[in-house]
Amino acid sequence: MKNAIIGAVAACALAASLAHAAEKTKAKTDATALYKKNCAACHGAKMQGNPGMAKVFKLEPGLLDLKGKATAEKTDEALVKVVSEGSGKMPGYKKSLSAAEIAAVVAYFHPAAKAAPKAKPETKEPAKP
Repeated sequence: MKNAIIGAVAACALAASLAHAAEKTKAKTDATALYKKNCAACHGAKMQGNPGMAKVFKLEPGLLDLKGKATAEKTDEALVKVVSEGSGKMPGYKKSLSAAEIAAVVAYFHPAAKAAPKAKPETKEPAKP
């Protein structure tokens, strides 16, 4: 009897683990589609922001740029929180996307922010005598 219970518990744990892995795999596979459906209207197809939406929301266009410095400097955890709960005029998505889907979307756009070329610091020419 004891072995049967242990076997049932192990089977349940394995089934839960496989279901979680399947959900995570599906979310990764769908990250591009999730981004296009939920994010691209404001953040742009190329993640550099949609100037038209910035104007509609009366925001600086750079706030919608996911390849910018502000996004690159955030941790994945901080970005998951922003996507989940919202920030400023951005709505939260925790009611419409699963935690795995939110993590997949962040994993989709955050590496792009880290890989974006950094702006070169402005250098001033020395004053000519």
